[in-house]
Amino acid sequence: MKRAFLLLIGSLAFCGAVWASQGCLSYEPSVVTLEGTVSERTYPGPPNFESIASGDRPVEELVLVLVKPICVAAPAGPNYAGGFDTPVDAATEVTLVSADKALPRSGTKLRVTGMLFHRFTAYHYTDLLLRVKRFHVV
Repeated sequence: MKRAFLLLIGSLAFCGAVWASQGCLSYEPSVVTLEGTVSERTYPGPPNFESIASGDRPVEELVLVLVKPICVAAPAGPNYAGGFDTPVDAATEVTLVSADKALPRSGTKLRVTGMLFHRFTAYHYTDLLLRVKRFHVV
């Protein structure tokens, strides 16, 4: 009886995780399209990533402030070992990562297509980053 109860609880937990991830976006290699307004941000960089006033180099980033919050599900399956791509609920901004210097600046409304990844270095200031494939001014 105890074993059946534990099996039932485990099954419900698994189903809950699947239901919770429905409607959420996926990390790369999945391609997603997001919409929002570009905001230029300045963050403290090296050497300490704490304070520009205390001598850290300023690092400028383009952040897409999303029209509506998004959630991103963690990868599942036997080959996923935890990694950096953890689940994110209700993200409201995403750092734009692009070699294209022609990305529009602050105040521009964009629809951006690309691949999401989760922050993994001190240079990543938002939880989510988007490798930009293409963008359109809205």
